[in-house]
Amino acid sequence: MEKHSVKGLALVRAQAAAPRILLVRTAPAVHWSLPTTHNGEQLEELIKRIGTELLPNASFTCPEGFQRAFELPEAHIEFHLVTTDAELRPYFESDRFHDARWASFDEAFYIADIGLEPVIRWSERQSRKVLGHS
Repeated sequence: MEKHSVKGLALVRAQAAAPRILLVRTAPAVHWSLPTTHNGEQLEELIKRIGTELLPNASFTCPEGFQRAFELPEAHIEFHLVTTDAELRPYFESDRFHDARWASFDEAFYIADIGLEPVIRWSERQSRKVLGHS
């Protein structure tokens, strides 16, 4: 069976104490995950949609060279590290996202889909490089 090739976001909120990563759910009873493109969507479109639906007035920084491809059970996904300082909307309406939250990397490691473990660890290491956190 051929896997789909999509792009994903490791969207990190740069906080003074420790960065946090955006986790989303697409339905009530599914695992937390990272946002990914689908149906031919481009990465820029996904970032714009997240900004419109979840993070109003956000500015996003996409540092060059901070992407990596992962072979996950459902797809070949190239994740891109993106940073922001934005807060999540307390309430939002979205056809795509049932729920969204900022999580510490340790928390994300435990509540996200098990297949995302290497992506979360990669995101944590890369965010430390980009944001200068130890």
